[in-house]
Amino acid sequence: MDVTAKTYSVGTLTYTKMGLFILFGWLLWGDFCFMLMQIVEPAILPLILKSHNATNQQIVFITGSIIMVLNCFMNPLISYNSDRYRSKWGRRRPFIIITAPFVLLFLALIPFAPEILKFLSEFQIYRTATAFIPIPPVIIIFGVLVVLYQIFNLFVASVYYYLIPDVVPNQFIGRFYSLFRIVGVAAGAVFNYFIFPMAETHTKEIFIGIALIYGVAIALMCWKVQEGEYPPPSVEKHGNFLLAARNYFKESFGHGYYWYMFLCSGALAVSSCVSVFYIFLYKQQYGLDLKQVGEINVWLCLASFLLYYPFGILIDRWGSLRSLAAGLAASSFLNIASYFFMHEGYWSVLIWRGAVQISVTLIGVAIAKATIDVYPRERYGQFCSAGAITASALIVVFNVLAGWIGDELKTYGYILIWAGIAQGVSAVLAFTLYGKWLVHGAHETFKQEDLEKNAPDSSIPEVKSGDGQGEFEFVK
Repeated sequence: MDVTAKTYSVGTLTYTKMGLFILFGWLLWGDFCFMLMQIVEPAILPLILKSHNATNQQIVFITGSIIMVLNCFMNPLISYNSDRYRSKWGRRRPFIIITAPFVLLFLALIPFAPEILKFLSEFQIYRTATAFIPIPPVIIIFGVLVVLYQIFNLFVASVYYYLIPDVVPNQFIGRFYSLFRIVGVAAGAVFNYFIFPMAETHTKEIFIGIALIYGVAIALMCWKVQEGEYPPPSVEKHGNFLLAARNYFKESFGHGYYWYMFLCSGALAVSSCVSVFYIFLYKQQYGLDLKQVGEINVWLCLASFLLYYPFGILIDRWGSLRSLAAGLAASSFLNIASYFFMHEGYWSVLIWRGAVQISVTLIGVAIAKATIDVYPRERYGQFCSAGAITASALIVVFNVLAGWIGDELKTYGYILIWAGIAQGVSAVLAFTLYGKWLVHGAHETFKQEDLEKNAPDSSIPEVKSGDGQGEFEFVK
């Protein structure tokens, strides 16, 4: 439908301009509160764990590896069932409504692990069960609470993003995602400026407060945002699960062309394995307090806020893969240079981290567009999940290494070299993919007949010449 029309539709939903404005408002408000909730656990939990003498390996396992392992197994199941679920509330909102209270509960309980341990210690069965475990009991309680929180959070975190294309008209998707990123930056700025400086003095109040804000916001969003009617799901034959799994892995991982994108994203994800240690780097090596760290993070958020739209224009004109490769190369260089030239003090850290943030902002916008350009449009969700599985597997492995190195070195300066090397590898993969892109071209659609004749080798998609539709077939 033309954007100048008085109403806008997606599926069976129809909006006026005011209705569209209200829809955006509720979705973005839900995203703002959702982002606050997503920030609080990885930002503050490392400080809590460190105060209870957790090792670096334990910190990265609890704050990083757990979610990656859960994501590998749960995300495909959640996505598959949500696509096929039908109810008077739609196919997305029931998953959010049912699991959100448990997210709220376990998030609020995380800082109460010592009190829970004290209660459980009264029972002989608990003392016997933990007597032979070489991990401090309080760290085990923290880990269990995080696992329970993340299990239910995966339902919300996955399905919330699927709700957007179901309710937002297609001609406004691009603008919505631009606002989506800006709202995320705003949530980060609010957290870092107003909340993070109190992380060590008002820990429980922060977790409880954000959990309550999240619960109210998600409930209101699910009430106000309506889903339309969906066509009935396809009837699955007995044993189709195994067939679907086989097709999933053959289609997603059977062509070398896409592996470059999977590994490029995975290497970039590996660079963030050490992100939980930045707070210790700033405090111990560069002499900053929590207030200064919060202020620096606010300035970094502001830089991203101002650069998102200009970088979007740059990427549209220069190309997503070329922009991604350039951003990765720049960030790699700047991280390694920071290791040698960034010194103690507020302004040195702000300048160097600000330079890195500019390149990271370009990467963030470029990689989102690159996946749309590279992955088959009709299997976009499938290939995104395949990329997520690859990245999650790499993070699980490299989180262990990152924690071990931190424990051995007893210092955190190495994380700058780590990030630089991982981003450098990602840059090489991006440049390689860009070269193949120039040779073999792009595509618009991903047809079933192309899938049926593929083979699990290093095939790559190539544009058919002369059809003008961007269709492709697999060629060796």
